[in-house]
Amino acid sequence: MRDALLGLIGGFRLSQMIAVAARLRIADHLRDGPRTARALAQLTGSHPDALYRVLRTLASLGVFAED
Repeated sequence: MRDALLGLIGGFRLSQMIAVAARLRIADHLRDGPRTARALAQLTGSHPDALYRVLRTLASLGVFAED
């Protein structure tokens, strides 16, 4: 039961990260090539360190790639 609950919580967090990336239009900002998390944060008006953590998590899942 505990593992199932933790799986649901983790899945919710990941879906929220994907939703944040979509709302910030991260893929659109990457259309012309790679950008740093700091540059993306500046373009989207988001916190650079928080955005970096979201992007790292999504990169670990294959949603984005990190150079």
